[in-house]
Amino acid sequence: MRTNYQAEQAVIGDILLDASMVMPEAMLYLSPRDFSVPEYQNIYETCQGLYRKGRPIDSVTILSAVGPEYQQTLVSAAEATPTISHYQDYIRIVWETAQIRRAATQAAELLETIDTGREIEECRSSAETVLRCFETVRRDNQQLSAAEMLLRFFETRGKPRKYIPTGFTKLDRRAYIDRGDFVVVGGRPSAGKTAITLQIMLHMARDYRVLYFSLETNPDKLADRLIACDTGVNLSRIKTGEMGDEDWTRIVERSDRFRDLKFDVVQAAGWTVDQIRAKSIQEQADIIFVDYLGLIASKGKSLYEQTTNASKALHTMAQDTGTTVIALSQLNRSANSGDPDMTTLKDSGQVEQDADIILMLANPDDPQDKGRRKLMVVKNKEGRRGLINLSFDGDRQRFYEIEEELEEPE
Repeated sequence: MRTNYQAEQAVIGDILLDASMVMPEAMLYLSPRDFSVPEYQNIYETCQGLYRKGRPIDSVTILSAVGPEYQQTLVSAAEATPTISHYQDYIRIVWETAQIRRAATQAAELLETIDTGREIEECRSSAETVLRCFETVRRDNQQLSAAEMLLRFFETRGKPRKYIPTGFTKLDRRAYIDRGDFVVVGGRPSAGKTAITLQIMLHMARDYRVLYFSLETNPDKLADRLIACDTGVNLSRIKTGEMGDEDWTRIVERSDRFRDLKFDVVQAAGWTVDQIRAKSIQEQADIIFVDYLGLIASKGKSLYEQTTNASKALHTMAQDTGTTVIALSQLNRSANSGDPDMTTLKDSGQVEQDADIILMLANPDDPQDKGRRKLMVVKNKEGRRGLINLSFDGDRQRFYEIEEELEEPE
């Protein structure tokens, strides 16, 4: 079993040397089960209890709780600890070693599950547990003083900041999509939510690792739409297999560039957020798309509770892992008339609270104008809201920005 006795001993020794300095850091990262030595587990658990109660932490208070038989263990830890100045490094070593130890234990259970011929779902669940052992709550603890914040501002504002582009210039001028954002794209059925997010994915996949989790549509069907969008070949001819020489030439000419795009489409019908999260970590994804939110398998007695829990989990995932999450959402029936807003997102009001950015895609007011779409930025924590007029070429599954544009007053 993977362990680092010296690091565990050093953490206990440093607590004895200066608990007021070491315990706040240790409490942030370590639990008793992170120690492999039972004596250190008990000692650290006692230190946690004393710290929470505001009581002094020293050999006397610890021994009064764990018993005199631990005296030699405490003496050895204090004597063997090389320095208190490296206590943060010792804490990190204990925490990382504990991750590896837990992963090894779970991996052994996974092998046993496979060897005993269990159901594939049980094997998949065991594999996800192994992956979760390496997940990290953000350990960099971004804590800045006023002076540090001002210094960072001066250091960074002289350089243009890079956000994640969508390929739509007017949208990028409003919505500064960044790592760890939770973005929701809402719209009525057949408004083009999947089409526009596939187009955005193609653009993002030039520079970022992207996963598109399709909970509704077969990846082969999405492939047809992606090829039409990327090459400009008519989707109907792709679907019917009636492509001519010119179509094939265009596809071949674009094949190398398409092949280099860094995306995968994942057939994820019935998946949970935990499964999506595990797959994203496994594939080291920078950005994920989820099509769509209401189909995620989630706990809850009602669809409202299930969607609420799924939204919270995706939001937490984005923040914890730094992955940009773009989720599609249906609208409720109240959106059948007039322009939709974020209150019309289907099944849960939690989505509008969790999202950093909410985009609404709607058909034009005039039903005869089928080639127009309205892309509305209805929530934008760090940018402007507004309306962007688009044209939609269904034959090629592509959206284009239109020059004229209405602005929502600030």
